[in-house]
Amino acid sequence: MIGDGYGGSGVLYWLVPPGEAAGWQLPPAQILGTGSHVAIPPRHRTYAPGPHWRVPPTRNQHWTDTARLHAALHTTLS
Repeated sequence: MIGDGYGGSGVLYWLVPPGEAAGWQLPPAQILGTGSHVAIPPRHRTYAPGPHWRVPPTRNQHWTDTARLHAALHTTLS
């Protein structure tokens, strides 16, 4: 998970495999897809300000678990 607090917006980005979140309708969350741009911080950047890893990737885990993320966002945003 990437956090970016510039501008006071407090944006979070979860990375999921391409296409796995297509069709999600979870307002006010914005689901980014093809053609979107997200700044990826260096692996060691785990602090604000600016883009930083809230949960850094590991050798074995690059993506957020899509089903768990969808369930958590659905519960939180509903």
